[in-house]
Amino acid sequence: MIFTNLTLYFESILHSLSAEHRILAYLILFCVIFFETGLFFVPFLPGDSLFFLAGALFSSVSFTEIICLCILISIAAILGDLLNYAIGRFIGKEILLRHWINSRYLEKTHQYFAEYGERTVLLARFVPVVRTLTPFVAGVGKMKLRDFMKYNILGGVIWVFIFLLAGYFFGNIPFVQQNLSSFMIGIIFISIIPLAYFIFGELKKKAR
Repeated sequence: MIFTNLTLYFESILHSLSAEHRILAYLILFCVIFFETGLFFVPFLPGDSLFFLAGALFSSVSFTEIICLCILISIAAILGDLLNYAIGRFIGKEILLRHWINSRYLEKTHQYFAEYGERTVLLARFVPVVRTLTPFVAGVGKMKLRDFMKYNILGGVIWVFIFLLAGYFFGNIPFVQQNLSSFMIGIIFISIIPLAYFIFGELKKKAR
């Protein structure tokens, strides 16, 4: 599974850098999250599991430093979503129409984000793939920038702080340290459950 393989790959990278090259590790984290949230065509990069991993690997640093890391990665998540929104708003329509998307679906997208956009932007942070596509679609749907940014910032901060601090506080537990890869895989599968539930529901509706 691509999420699992990438998470384990980044685990090896961050683990090798965590001791002597923390600044470089922080920069890699920033770039991965910025690209995962900022480019709609790379939704397979890890997010939640990578935060927990980083928190666990850096559990020996001071609490002040981990809070600074949380703020840094929150900025990456917020800027990434903003970039994705801008791509969707300014060229997203042309991209979708070029690939034979019916124009009436774009109108439905606009209506949807006018009505449900705020909670969608907030909750999408916690669902892989969906969190990468949502800001792009919000831009295509012409969601108001002010409303988008409000929930982009709120969702980005909550998302990063929850998983990074969870890794930081629980990462020193011997059982967690010994089974870190298993925890990463578990987080991936748990985070995919809402998406799988939605897809199953939609397929069930169509079957009826």
